[in-house]
Amino acid sequence: MKFLYLILFFGIFLSCGSEESPSLTNIDGSYAGQFYVAVPNADFVSSEVTLIFDNGRFTGTSSKEKYPAMCRGTYEIVGDEIKFTDECVWTTEFDPSIILNGNFKYVVRDDQLVGLNKKIGDNSYVYTLSEGI
Repeated sequence: MKFLYLILFFGIFLSCGSEESPSLTNIDGSYAGQFYVAVPNADFVSSEVTLIFDNGRFTGTSSKEKYPAMCRGTYEIVGDEIKFTDECVWTTEFDPSIILNGNFKYVVRDDQLVGLNKKIGDNSYVYTLSEGI
């Protein structure tokens, strides 16, 4: 019986010691990187992107027109996501899913923002970023 309690104790102890995902509070700065849409069973096309975050506002540019569709707007960090609100007017000749808008999970490495991901159905909308452009 003591053996069972010992196993239970170590199980609880180990589960409490798990590391939490790093969280962001401030991402102000300039970032450069790549954007692509990961679609099952298909090759992806990437584009070079630049994002600038400043006090709750963002601007963005891409090396390919409207891929992704980036302009300007606001952002808010909520939990493990960044909520983008695009303020630009877009025409409808392209997939609106590639507009930098809505909730994206963020990826942090060494306390730095290195990625953004949004999943819609089987497709993933992925930004890989590095700071300091």
